[in-house]
Amino acid sequence: VKHSDKKCYVEYRQGNREKRFSGSVCLITVPASVLKGKGDMDGDIIFDPPLSPAKQIAINNRGYAVLNIALMVFREPFWRDIYPGKTKWSIIDPQSTCSQFLGDDTPYFKEVIDVSGLKQATDYYALQVYYGGDLYWLETAPEDEIKQRFITLLEKVFGSRRVPTPIGFKTSRWGSDPYA
Repeated sequence: VKHSDKKCYVEYRQGNREKRFSGSVCLITVPASVLKGKGDMDGDIIFDPPLSPAKQIAINNRGYAVLNIALMVFREPFWRDIYPGKTKWSIIDPQSTCSQFLGDDTPYFKEVIDVSGLKQATDYYALQVYYGGDLYWLETAPEDEIKQRFITLLEKVFGSRRVPTPIGFKTSRWGSDPYA
């Protein structure tokens, strides 16, 4: 990223091709771990001129936590029949006022979100966000284990007889991704 008071240029590689675009300002939205790069790895951002010492200190002192997602695909949006109009379900701390306590075995799996978008879709997507605590073990956990925990959470929220077999599953592993 080359920048001045009047112009900003962003240069990057896409495959073997170099690309460049410019503007009067640059808004950079990347994970803190990417900003912490020293320029010695693919994916690191190099600022020219370098960011001010105050900004560099702020970036390097910034902590970050692991947050990942899992996406499960179903043929039918079974949750819409159970809770019409709802698109998000959150696990609430058991010490808070809550309407449904799901137990202590869901400390990291906290949200389920309907991200299908279209009412006439052919497949329906439930997104699970997991964060908090020591999630690094999930980076190496077998995908089947994460999938089963997601199904268990859905069964606790919607009832075990109502959750059909998913037709697809994918999870992120941003804590071990060198570009995240």
